[in-house]
Amino acid sequence: MKARVNRVLGRAGRMVVALVLGICLASMPVMAQGDEAPAQAPKIPGLKSPAMAFSLSLAGTLLSWSGLLAEVPGAWLGVFIGPSLGYIYGGSWGRALLGTGLRAVAALGMFGGLIGSFDAYPGHSSSAEGVMLGSAAVFIASSLWDILSAPVLIQRQNARLRETHLAMTPFFLPQSKSVGIQVSFSF
Repeated sequence: MKARVNRVLGRAGRMVVALVLGICLASMPVMAQGDEAPAQAPKIPGLKSPAMAFSLSLAGTLLSWSGLLAEVPGAWLGVFIGPSLGYIYGGSWGRALLGTGLRAVAALGMFGGLIGSFDAYPGHSSSAEGVMLGSAAVFIASSLWDILSAPVLIQRQNARLRETHLAMTPFFLPQSKSVGIQVSFSF
């Protein structure tokens, strides 16, 4: 019986992983340029993609939960860290650790509530059940907050980087066969 349950969970886990990867790949932006694309402004070093931050947080969360369902060893660690991957991508390690720590404390609250619920009298509810449900709500809310707010953090960082910028770009004018340097300064 146990072998059959493990086999079914394994198939379900693989299906969930394939579905999650398909969703993540479909949500990634694809950009293309024609042969006659206009000249672009020089790239500002350090700019990051808000879509990538969202995709990393979402994929990390979904893959870790699917790993738990498939009984992958160590997948439990991803449940805590996965939603914070967007912050790690953006370089905001403090915010990533805050979210991870909050989820770890909420998991301890869920475990404590579960243990405390065994002490309740049959037919009576205990406050331990409320602690367990409240901790689960904090865990889910923290995960959703990290997934949805990581792109906002990246947009704010990018706006700060765009505020003041000095760029020097070489250029070539084929009509007059001349070269030069374009200097742009923004503030």
